Amino acid sequence: MRRVRRRAIAERARQAGLGAVHRVHYERRSWVTGGGASLLGLLIGVAVFTPLYIPAVLPFVLVGVPLLLVCWASWVYLMPPRRLTGRRWFAVCDEGLLLWSLHGGQPAALAIPWEMIGGVEEGVNDAQGAFSFRLSWLEGDRHRKDLAHERSLTVGAVMGRSGLIRAVRARGALPRPVARRVVITSVALGSAAVLSWALMLLPPVNDAVLGDLPRDLHDFARICGEDGEGGGEPFPRAAPFEPGDEQEPSPWVAIEDEWDEHSGTGTETAEPEWGDDEPDADTVQLVACAAGSGAVPDTDISCPYTEGPLGFGPATQSVEFAQGRYRVTVYEARTGDKVGEGVLEGEDDVECHEYVSAEETGPIYTSPEWDAYATLLTEVQTQRSQRVPSAWSVAGMWRRSPAS
Repeated sequence: MRRVRRRAIAERARQAGLGAVHRVHYERRSWVTGGGASLLGLLIGVAVFTPLYIPAVLPFVLVGVPLLLVCWASWVYLMPPRRLTGRRWFAVCDEGLLLWSLHGGQPAALAIPWEMIGGVEEGVNDAQGAFSFRLSWLEGDRHRKDLAHERSLTVGAVMGRSGLIRAVRARGALPRPVARRVVITSVALGSAAVLSWALMLLPPVNDAVLGDLPRDLHDFARICGEDGEGGGEPFPRAAPFEPGDEQEPSPWVAIEDEWDEHSGTGTETAEPEWGDDEPDADTVQLVACAAGSGAVPDTDISCPYTEGPLGFGPATQSVEFAQGRYRVTVYEARTGDKVGEGVLEGEDDVECHEYVSAEETGPIYTSPEWDAYATLLTEVQTQRSQRVPSAWSVAGMWRRSPAS
């Protein structure tokens, strides 16, 4: 269809004595007109700021925005402008400018020799958009300009607008230099690459494109869920679990009450200092999810509390404390697969807390110590490296020996 139209334009230009056609520009719709600027600004604001507050919508934004832009671009470049005369084409020829259009399905053309063109006025305040310009020319006998009368046409958005205006002002076809095309293309591609790189630095964008990457030990709490029973989403870019006799113990993290209470690089033989020697989040292979299952029998104590200053005054509240018992399930961080389980007891030194909240009633359970988790994780990896069927489970109880 485009080739047929171009041949028709070339034939009409030849018949009008304008010579060969060098470039053809056609009218299109404007990207933004009237109140569209406000709407576009609103959409951009929603697309940029919503994922910062609601990260879950980022994948929908990444899919929806490009789709919206494609639909918008198709509407702008493929649909004819909203006017009764339809779309107009502007052919830059050797001897002048040819205006070509279709009226009721029939082609119509107006030939304007270069010497009859008066000029181009940019910055026209017209409803067709900010890129409108006015083309003026003399109509009549080209040899008797004193008898010709002036005409003008307001042109809206046009493909290759700057090239068309430059050709009209220079009274001839001025193809864009190859070097300029290369520079413009390189700048556009470079800008797109820099923008893509910058967007990939945003964790939500990075995760949406490449898959979730754990960046903090607390992130693994989602695998355990709110109840600590597991079943949450794993991290596709976490370190893979590779058990084996010749492999060093895997880095791990233990989650209690949705917090990372303990962790290890897999090589410690004693509990590391808090905040020191913790594994990097992207190296963690195993996640131990602890869910409370009650108290160890005969370990509960009752502690009185008062609202009086400095602990003086009658007791107004009693809170129970006990040694806790926890069901621990171990999952692979990358896949979320269950790799083992066990039962751990909390610290056996049950003591009253110095302070409790006014609403606290208890019971408050002690938590397992670091060495209990380390022992369980060692057992899990040893059993896994021996390729025991997946139905196995590590069921035992570890507790710190009472101080002598």
